[in-house]
Amino acid sequence: MTSIMLLNWVLIAFVMMVSFRAGVAPNIPQGLPQPVFLLPLLHLISGALAQLLATYLVLRMWFEDVLPGFLKVKRIKRYMRFTLFLWVLTALLGVSIYLVWYVLPSGAANVPDPAATPELNAPVVTPDLNLPVITPELGIPVITPEINIPVVTPEVQPTLAPAVEATATLPPLPTKQQEPVATPEVSGG
Repeated sequence: MTSIMLLNWVLIAFVMMVSFRAGVAPNIPQGLPQPVFLLPLLHLISGALAQLLATYLVLRMWFEDVLPGFLKVKRIKRYMRFTLFLWVLTALLGVSIYLVWYVLPSGAANVPDPAATPELNAPVVTPDLNLPVITPELGIPVITPEINIPVVTPEVQPTLAPAVEATATLPPLPTKQQEPVATPEVSGG
């Protein structure tokens, strides 16, 4: 009983209270005629009473010798049976909440429609996208002259060289000096 009671407190704090605050509490009292909101409220009442009684019974069981006499109830079996009855009732209400919220189509029909705001119903005006775009001129394009100067490269003809011993040194090859070619510079304009 102790472990179930502690697990229930965790579920109540992190699942049930969050769900109740977000989906049910904002619609009370105007939504009470609808089962979508009435069943969770009944589940809350029976479940809270069952959980508080179970917590008292567990504390009384663990600290029976320490508790003062006025905190100890007589005929504890009655309280245990009543707690069990409330737990079963709460579980049945939980199943009915699941059916109304997620399975039965009539439960989905009882959920109020979201309210539309005037901003969402207003016509949307968009600017005309086909207007010509005016850009600043960058100037007259610069025409560059083409340079068609042929490049002359020395051709190397393969020749058969006589066999040379490995210790001999080869004479240097004759090279032809070429003058650098001047190219006209293109001025940016």
